[in-house]
Amino acid sequence: MSTSPRLAPRKTPRQQRSRQMREDILAASLRVFRDEGALRFTTQRVADAAGISVGSLYQYFPNKHALVHALHERQIDSTWAEAQAIFAAHDLTPREQLDRLAGAFFRAEAREADLMRPLLRDAELFLQDQTATPHGRLAEALARLEVFVAEAAGEAAPGGAAFCARLIAVTLESIGKSLVGEGTGEDELELWAGACAKMLADYVGLAELA
Repeated sequence: MSTSPRLAPRKTPRQQRSRQMREDILAASLRVFRDEGALRFTTQRVADAAGISVGSLYQYFPNKHALVHALHERQIDSTWAEAQAIFAAHDLTPREQLDRLAGAFFRAEAREADLMRPLLRDAELFLQDQTATPHGRLAEALARLEVFVAEAAGEAAPGGAAFCARLIAVTLESIGKSLVGEGTGEDELELWAGACAKMLADYVGLAELA
């Protein structure tokens, strides 16, 4: 019985120097992918691009699939940080917040398609077990979205805040992935984001004004 390659990092950097090394390796990974493509994406090429030995790279990542997994998670973390800033923008109405959340998510899907999808396709067999369990940030985002709906719509939310939060998340994810898969351009993505946000805000019952 075969086992999937290990995806977790070999160690979690605690010192600033180690954290910087990890970031340098991930930055080099993206450069290798951009310059040489997914088929030539190897730990040796990444190590060369980072200016370190492949042995040093293996202290942080056990194989190329672990690198892809880390890049994927970093993309999720970046999108979540942007979402947090939108949730914290109290000068925006709930509708404006939802509109910006939709735009941020669609842009994140487009970035992942450009930078990550070929690498993820190459590693998809090894990522299946990981993607079966929701990433911690995604679960956290869904919980925060539920709070957002509860505060913005209260009892007016059809089916309750939890249902509406999941409706928003599933709708944006499915439509965003579909559009990006079709090669939809940036300007059209923004139009779709605005239309989706308005449709969802109308259903959830978000007021026009804060």
